Amino acid sequence: MPMTLGLRDQKKLETRARLAQAAMTLVTERGYPHVTIADIADAAGVSRRTFSNYFSSKAECLIEINEAEAARVLPMILADTSDQPIGKRVASALADFSDSFWDDCARLYRLREEEPEVLSALARAEVQHGAEFAADIVELSDGVIDPLRMRVTIAAVQAAVMACLGYWLDSGSPGGTRGLADLIEQTLSVVDLSWLDDYRELVRDNLAARSER
Repeated sequence: MPMTLGLRDQKKLETRARLAQAAMTLVTERGYPHVTIADIADAAGVSRRTFSNYFSSKAECLIEINEAEAARVLPMILADTSDQPIGKRVASALADFSDSFWDDCARLYRLREEEPEVLSALARAEVQHGAEFAADIVELSDGVIDPLRMRVTIAAVQAAVMACLGYWLDSGSPGGTRGLADLIEQTLSVVDLSWLDDYRELVRDNLAARSER
């Protein structure tokens, strides 16, 4: 998903977020099997047809819950002008996410173990969002960054974050979200992200220019 949006796209994003929030609220209250698409549409104040314009299934809608906040990762990393290793900057950006973000992540992680539909939807979304994110970064680098290397790097980060989330939950969520951020930072130290620093200023400048258009 592009990291800057026009007014029309922003409204669409808001509708998607409203539907996803309605889905998460209902699933938390009733349990996944007891929530229908009609329930979600009614709770979000839209028609069933509008729901179908955005999502093809209940699971697809549900996993959208954190998309808007997750899209802030790259701008947050680029805004950090410190000399910290990029892995630490990624962890710091994730640590700034709200507790509700991580609460929703935890619910989705548990649901994927219970509901095959959620597991399948999460797997598809992870691949799709990773590819879109990689393509956007490559574009912001004026095509200098190797697309395959970028996709592999993002896939490694995604896998590391999910592994940390699962370990953190299984361990009783020690240290709260700060503890999770520390765990992610430690884990990302084994993923080579340092090569991205060579393109940091170029990507940041192009992102700023895009935002001004």
